[in-house]
Amino acid sequence: EGKLSESEYLASNAYFVYLFAIFDQYLLSVIKKAFKNNQTVKDNFKNYCLNYYEKTKDKKLFKVLPFEEKLIDFLPNLPSAMHVASNILDINFKDERFIDHYFRLVEMRERRNLLVHRSGKGDDIYFKSIKYQLSTISQKKFNSFTQKLKSNLNKELKIEPQYFMRSVETMYFFVCLISNFSLNKNY
Repeated sequence: EGKLSESEYLASNAYFVYLFAIFDQYLLSVIKKAFKNNQTVKDNFKNYCLNYYEKTKDKKLFKVLPFEEKLIDFLPNLPSAMHVASNILDINFKDERFIDHYFRLVEMRERRNLLVHRSGKGDDIYFKSIKYQLSTISQKKFNSFTQKLKSNLNKELKIEPQYFMRSVETMYFFVCLISNFSLNKNY
């Protein structure tokens, strides 16, 4: 029924992981460009970094806080480019218009982590991490989404062609959204 061979699954998994690497590079690039071209974004990023420092007391960040150019170079050291983008571009990914894509993106990222760092089999870490990230969002959607994910526990989570295409669609949605929000409206 159209199942892939083991080597095709390995390739599909690798393409999926690479898709995330490209997406993360894109996010970093857009944030850096917006930082250089938009004073509001620059101010938001500085405030984000200051708040992050207050929470973490990161000594490396402390050293670069006063220097704008060095501060933007610190961006890859922050925990999540998506979280940074959300904050500095003032995008509420949890907005009803974006929520389905956001849920999928969270699951995709955790599946990527599962493939890269663990066995590829749905485990408690995968499930708990998704629940933690989405627990503050619409309970009805949250409950429905997590019910579907329970079937992934102890199951080999290979990247099927349909899942891969849906992943590309979700990432493309966020690329368009972030690009739109990063444009300086006066530029």
